Amino acid sequence: MAPSADFAQDLAKEEETRLKGKIAKAVETAGGEEQAQAALEARELALLVEQGKSNTEDLSCLPSVHVADIPRSKEPVLLRNDMVGEVKLQLREAPTNGLTYFRAINNLENLPDELRSLIPLFTDAIMRLGTKDMTMEQLEDLIKLKTGGVSVGYHSASQPTDFTQAKEGLVFSGMALDRNVPIMFDLLRKLIVETNFDSPEAALQIRQLLQAASDGVVNDIASSGHAYARRAAEAGLTWDALVREQVSGLSQVKLITSLANRPESDQLEDVISKLKLIQQFAFAGTMRAAITCDSESVPSNTGALSTFLNSVHSPKANFPPPKTRDFTRNIKSFYPLPYQVYYGALALPTASYTSPDGAPLQILASLLTHKHLHHEIREKGGAYGGGAYSRAIDGVFGFYSYRDPNPVNTLKIMRNAGQWAVDKKWSDRDLEDAKISIFQGVDAPRAVNEEGMSNFVYGITEEMKQRRREQLLDVTKDQVREVAQKYIVEALGKQSERVVFLGEKRDFVDNTWAIKEMDINGSA
Repeated sequence: MAPSADFAQDLAKEEETRLKGKIAKAVETAGGEEQAQAALEARELALLVEQGKSNTEDLSCLPSVHVADIPRSKEPVLLRNDMVGEVKLQLREAPTNGLTYFRAINNLENLPDELRSLIPLFTDAIMRLGTKDMTMEQLEDLIKLKTGGVSVGYHSASQPTDFTQAKEGLVFSGMALDRNVPIMFDLLRKLIVETNFDSPEAALQIRQLLQAASDGVVNDIASSGHAYARRAAEAGLTWDALVREQVSGLSQVKLITSLANRPESDQLEDVISKLKLIQQFAFAGTMRAAITCDSESVPSNTGALSTFLNSVHSPKANFPPPKTRDFTRNIKSFYPLPYQVYYGALALPTASYTSPDGAPLQILASLLTHKHLHHEIREKGGAYGGGAYSRAIDGVFGFYSYRDPNPVNTLKIMRNAGQWAVDKKWSDRDLEDAKISIFQGVDAPRAVNEEGMSNFVYGITEEMKQRRREQLLDVTKDQVREVAQKYIVEALGKQSERVVFLGEKRDFVDNTWAIKEMDINGSA
C-alpha cells in the first residue's frame, strides 16, 4: 500500500460518477427526469414527516424514575486540613485497602507563554530521558514494582466565584501501598529534579518524542476535531481557556509539528534550555497537597510528605508580569485541514459556578442537545454528532458538531437555538428528563481517590455543591427561557460569541472569517 497525493480529487470524482449513475437509474425507473424529481421530493417530504414524529411522541407510558426520587441533599465528603511546613495539606481519611493516593499542585504566577507551551514536552521528556545514575528502563521497573503509577502534568483552573480569574501551574500525582509511599515520593523527585537534559542522547530522544507526537497529527485531530474546535473557540473568551488551548489545543499541535520539522542538524539547544528552566521552577511556587489514605496511615504519610517537600524546596519563581493579558480572538476563525467533513464550535461566556444562573444553563444545554440539536444537526443535517454544553467552572456555554457535512446549516441552527429555546413551550416531562439526565452524572459513583478533589483542584466546597444541587432540582421552565434569552440571544446580539470550524476551505469561508493556517504535514 502507498499513499496517494490525489486521494481527495479521486474520491470526489468517484462520488460524482456514482451520483450520476444513481440519478440515471432513478430517471429510468420513474420514466423521465421530471417524474424522478417529483418522486424523490415526495420521499424527502415523507422522511421529514417521519423525523418530526420523534419530537411529538408520547413517552409517558414508558417506565422511568422521577425528580421526586432524587434526594435533595447528599452526605458531604469529610475533609481535614493541616499544614506540613508551609504547605497546605488536604486529608481525606477513608478505607483504601492499604493504598495512599497523593496529589499536589504548584501554582506559578506570570508563567511566560514560551515556557507554558513546552510543559507537555517536559512531562513527556522526564518519562523518557532518565537521570545521571539511572536509566529510564530502571526507573520504569521501579515505578511498576513499587507504585501504581506517578505522573506530572499542566494544571489550570478558574475560580468558582469568578470565572475570569484563574491560576495555573504543575500538578503531581501518584499512588502506592502505604509502605511504599516514601519510595513514590523519591521517584517523583528523581523524575522531576534529576532528569538529565545534558546527556549526549537528550537531543535525539527529544526529537523522537516530537516526531512521534507529530506523526499522523491530521488523523489525530480528526478523531476529536470537535474538542479542538471547542478549545479554540473558548480561547477567545477567558484567560484560563486561552492557556489551556496553548497546552492542549491546535496551538500546541502547531508548535510540536514545527519543532519536529526542524532539520536533523538542529540540536534543539533552545528547546532543551527551556526544558531545563521548567525543571528548575517545577517546585518553585505556591504548593498545596492532598492525600487520601486510611486513618492509621496519616502520621507516616505526612512524615514522608514532609521529607519529600524538604528535599525539593526551591526559592519562589519570579517571572515578570505580562504587559497585558490579551485573549481576544476573531469572532469567526477557520482552520483549513484536509477533511471531507467539518468540526465546529460556537462558544459564549456565561456566569461563574456560584451564580444562580449556572443550574438553568446546565438544564438548557441538556434540553437543547436532546430536544433540538441532535434532531436538527445529526438526524436532518447528517453530522455524526452535535449538541450543546455548559461548563459552570469555566463560565462557558457552547455548541459543537462532529464530522459535519453541512457546516453552514449547522452554524445557522446554533445561532437560532437560543431563540428556539425562548419560544419553545417546554413540558414538565422535558424538564424532568433533563434533570434526571444531569443527576445521572452528579450522583454517579466516585472512586475513593476522587473524593474531595473538586475542593482541592477548583476550590468548590461541599456547601457550594449542595447549593448547586438544590438549584438544579428547583430549575423552572421560566428560568430556562430567561438564561436562553440572556446568555445566548442577547449575547449573540452583542457579538460575544467565538466560532471555530475545521475542514476543507470552500466558498462559504469568505472574508468574514479569519483563516488560521496550521502549516502541518497533510494540511495543505
